[in-house]
Amino acid sequence: MFQLKWANKDLWSSDSISAIEPSRIDKRNITRVLKMDWEEHCVECAIPECYQNCPLYEQRKDGACARFVYGIIPNRKFSGHYNFGADVTFRRWGKIEACLQDAYPVRTISLFNTMINYSLSGKIRKWLGRKEKTVHTDVAGLFDEFVIECYSVNEEPYKLICEYFTENNRVRNTKYRNVLNIHKGFNHFNIPFHLLNVTAMEGYIYLYPENSDIEKRLIFTWLDLVKYRQPYVPVKETAPKVNTTKVKCVAWDLDNTFWNGTFIEQETVAVKEEAINLVKKLDERGIVQTILSKNDFEPCWEKLKNLEMDKYFLVPAINWDQKSKNLSKIVEKLNIGLDTIAVIDDSPFERSEIVNALPQVRVYSEKEIGNILSYEEFNVLISEESKDRRNKYQKEAQRIETREKFAGSYEDFLISCNMVVEAFVPDTEQEIERCFELIQRSNQLNLSTIRYSRPQFSSLLADKQVLPIGIRCEDKFGDYGLIGFSSINISNNIPVMENLVLSCRIAQKRVEHTYMKSITALLHNNGYKELCVKLTLTAKNGPLCKVFSELPFTVKEAGQDNKLLSIQTDALMNTHPIMKFTLKDSVHNFKFR
Repeated sequence: MFQLKWANKDLWSSDSISAIEPSRIDKRNITRVLKMDWEEHCVECAIPECYQNCPLYEQRKDGACARFVYGIIPNRKFSGHYNFGADVTFRRWGKIEACLQDAYPVRTISLFNTMINYSLSGKIRKWLGRKEKTVHTDVAGLFDEFVIECYSVNEEPYKLICEYFTENNRVRNTKYRNVLNIHKGFNHFNIPFHLLNVTAMEGYIYLYPENSDIEKRLIFTWLDLVKYRQPYVPVKETAPKVNTTKVKCVAWDLDNTFWNGTFIEQETVAVKEEAINLVKKLDERGIVQTILSKNDFEPCWEKLKNLEMDKYFLVPAINWDQKSKNLSKIVEKLNIGLDTIAVIDDSPFERSEIVNALPQVRVYSEKEIGNILSYEEFNVLISEESKDRRNKYQKEAQRIETREKFAGSYEDFLISCNMVVEAFVPDTEQEIERCFELIQRSNQLNLSTIRYSRPQFSSLLADKQVLPIGIRCEDKFGDYGLIGFSSINISNNIPVMENLVLSCRIAQKRVEHTYMKSITALLHNNGYKELCVKLTLTAKNGPLCKVFSELPFTVKEAGQDNKLLSIQTDALMNTHPIMKFTLKDSVHNFKFR
């Protein structure tokens, strides 16, 4: 079912679309379909504030934002599930979304079911849904595929993002994410139901064009979860290639990927020159790398040492365990998100195993080695800090090893590290570039998750009523470098911290706690009694939310996805310091009033 009630035919034209091929899907072979309500939404939705503040707001008849040019029009030139195609033109940030909680399975495709879409009341539809759900309790076998069939009018190809996620206490859990390559004409996609990782009929499925600054028009003929009459043969591999998060780590397979041949069978394997070149170029971009290979560790690692390539690979997993399990351990050791990992592997079986277990991970075949640097997800910001990222991770590995051998408490261990943190106003080109990079890359320790454009970030730094702060850190193991950025707006009587972003390399080292202690003391000394913090709740910044829950903050205001927190500026003055924290003169000299 589609949300047709807001269709605006005055803005719609069917154009001269001709020679329409029939749908490839045979309704007679479908025994069950999920009736989902596909509606118009925004990928950056922040209702109701965005209705007043967002420059992209286009008022719909009901007052909501029209992210489709003319809503959803039933285009009679097409047919698929229904006797029409759902004609949509996406504006920027437009997405089409369905909620599984509100859906209900129907046993057959028929004219009767089409009539339900138009005629039957909500009560009858809910009754049908309850009846069907009592019959089908095995979610795993409820459907075979998520079928997407659509016709593109745009001349240029583009990418359509498809995502399924659930929510628990406002924390988003992405179960599946993939990119669909759309070309002019009909496009057909069959996503095996098991790849969606649906464990209960809950959560949301949505689709939206990537980088949709240019309007994209699609006519959907199928957008449904289906069960087939004939025995179903699942697609072996449907692996995501792109998501909106930049790659932070590449995991290399060895046999027939990094080198030609199988090492266990022929110890004279020849390393691929293009693989070596890619390793070095990724390292220059600040993308760390590891090994994920089913092999014997000692001979393989000795081979990498002889090639002088071992230094490029952190926490290698060279063993015979399941690759998805090894990858989970690597992610934990590096303290990064699964959606920032990319795997290069020649085996379709191994790539499929990883994607099925860890759908957030992107996988690539060995045939893509020569093209990877041109992919958008590898186009990362490069600064002096990022060029030295591998070395900083290696220092962190030394810290972890020392911590594991340390006999005292974790706090005692942190004190023994002789950590020194300093806060300053960034003013050099290198400092500003690194702060901008942190804003763009960090997710787990990010207060606002705002991704500023360069002009916006420059304006923020130039605002005389905003105190911008860069944060550096070092300890006895080495220099972390510039690992944080914060901004505090003092335009009102109560200062408001609008940004706080930190590198994941200093997570759980209580730098955040010490920073808050020093900043509140600074504000207190300048006559302020209260500090407010604008916290945006996302699926990824739980670690930073935890920090504020550990400090004596109170909730001043609470929205659906955000909170305004408050703390008295003298509340942390008597807490025990575990590291030295210095505020540079550039911070002390800021004109607060």
